[in-house]
Amino acid sequence: MKILKKLFVLFLLLNIISFPQVYAEVPNCGSITGNYSYDNEKLKDALVSVYLIANYDETTKSYIYVNEFKEFELDINSLNYGELEEYSLTLKKYINSEKIKSVESIKTNEDGDFKFNNCLDKGLYIITVEDLKINNNIYEALPSILTVPTFSKVDGTEIYDIKINVKSEMREDNTTDHNPDDDDNDSTIKIPNTYDAIINYILLLVVSLVLLVILVCYIYFKKKGSKENEKKF
Repeated sequence: MKILKKLFVLFLLLNIISFPQVYAEVPNCGSITGNYSYDNEKLKDALVSVYLIANYDETTKSYIYVNEFKEFELDINSLNYGELEEYSLTLKKYINSEKIKSVESIKTNEDGDFKFNNCLDKGLYIITVEDLKINNNIYEALPSILTVPTFSKVDGTEIYDIKINVKSEMREDNTTDHNPDDDDNDSTIKIPNTYDAIINYILLLVVSLVLLVILVCYIYFKKKGSKENEKKF
């Protein structure tokens, strides 16, 4: 009987060693990769930044603002989809005015692709892209708000490797840059010479004063002559 027990224990040990249990590995943090383009044009060297807005609280199952954004009174847990765009623009303006430091910033490659190297903790993030000028066009990107992790629309599973396409708009650049090389050509702006005009005004004033003096003297002597003639008669 003891021999059977020993054999049974040995059998269990061999099974445990031969067939180890496989546990589903849950990532501790996420990654974000994306693309920035306009129609078929790949936008290269655009500076993309990611900012942490709020941490995810496992206890309350809600998002809590980090210190940099604690001034915001809007409850991020009650936002609906229609409010996200306005909310993201407000956040971007606040980031620029307060000069908040990003978690990471990176430039897009030749294909407009980017990938943040930092492993991102659970939370709410905003991604911004600086305006990019190519030839006479300026490309502007709407800020993107996302969570780490996101959730599958199919079965609701958590997704930690996130891929996004940044929305962009294009407008023409109406400003013109000054080129120093153009200073020697005929299109340069010339400062008008007002010296001659000033001299002419002075001469005209002098002539007018002389004529006025002559006129006054003429009137004076004419009246004086008239009075002397009256005395003779």
